[in-house]
Amino acid sequence: MSTPPQPSSTPPSEPQGTPAPGIHDAMTMADTPLVPPQPATPAPTAPATPTTPAPASPAAPAPGFAPPTPAPAPAAPAPFGPTAGAGGPGNPWGPPAAFGGGVPGVPGAPGVPYPVVPRPGGDSNGLAVAALVLGSIGFVLGFFPFVFFLGGLTGAVGIGIGIAAIVRAARVRTGRAMAVAGTVLGVLALGTSVAGFAFTRSIVLDAEERVDRKVRDRIDTPYESRPSTSPKPAPSLPPWARENPAVAFGESVTLDDGITVSLSKPVMYKPSTAYGRKVIKNAVKITATVTNNGTKPLDVVYAVPTVTTESGADGELAFDAVLPEMIQDSIAPGATATGVFAFEVPEGTTRINAGFSPGMLLGKARFTGPIG
Repeated sequence: MSTPPQPSSTPPSEPQGTPAPGIHDAMTMADTPLVPPQPATPAPTAPATPTTPAPASPAAPAPGFAPPTPAPAPAAPAPFGPTAGAGGPGNPWGPPAAFGGGVPGVPGAPGVPYPVVPRPGGDSNGLAVAALVLGSIGFVLGFFPFVFFLGGLTGAVGIGIGIAAIVRAARVRTGRAMAVAGTVLGVLALGTSVAGFAFTRSIVLDAEERVDRKVRDRIDTPYESRPSTSPKPAPSLPPWARENPAVAFGESVTLDDGITVSLSKPVMYKPSTAYGRKVIKNAVKITATVTNNGTKPLDVVYAVPTVTTESGADGELAFDAVLPEMIQDSIAPGATATGVFAFEVPEGTTRINAGFSPGMLLGKARFTGPIG
């Protein structure tokens, strides 16, 4: 039996004429796929089979020339762009993967939501501010008498707004402290308004008691023991409002500024004309005299006497073709003016009273006496 030939330990040499690979045939960093290395999986080994020695064959003579072996083809370049995962390439022209998209536990990864960042300042809670202001105002107003009810009303409104502010604070997460403080102050405002009511009631009751005491003292004190009060002097009247004491007809009365007046004794008047006798039935005639004893002229505007009977009836100034004779124009210093007047009086009148003033700013002279 012949021994089989042993393989040579020297690797076969490249045939002559085979070109060596160039620098461009080498794989660069850009050509290297951006794929993390995968652990090599060992190939399953087949169970060893017993070898059967082959029959010996005559050794073939070593050839002197072998045909050339083609060079291996270069590896395909890796696709541009991120990979879809550890298993193979993704879309080379697609958008880049999200930050942290492939790292577990980082926001943006599958199953991990982005955190919600609150806005600077957050939502405001104006109800909390309103509750605090109303509660404070009601708390202060409740102490004041006579306006305590305003404190109670303000406090009640503050309580309602404060409760609404607490509910809103649970949603916007701000203003809870102010809302609670406003609600508490509103409750305290109700208490202070009750105290203000009690204080006001005590003031009113005390005032009523004082008034009742004064009234009782006034009633129980005898009239003789009351302090006497001296009568106050009457205020001085201006000249035009003064009335001098009554004098008899025919006498003279001196007024202010040296003006002297007098009225003659009244006599029954008999009209001289038919018209007078027709319109005048029962009249008395009076002559008025004005003397200016002053230093300035006296301007007479309306100088007519007034007549009343003893029963209080007014005499009516009579007009006919003769009377009245009016005192008009101005009376110079030292001059005298007269006027004649007739007054209708009820039949049977025997006595009359008369008043006379030659000017509005002068006093009035009063006369009295019988007719006739």
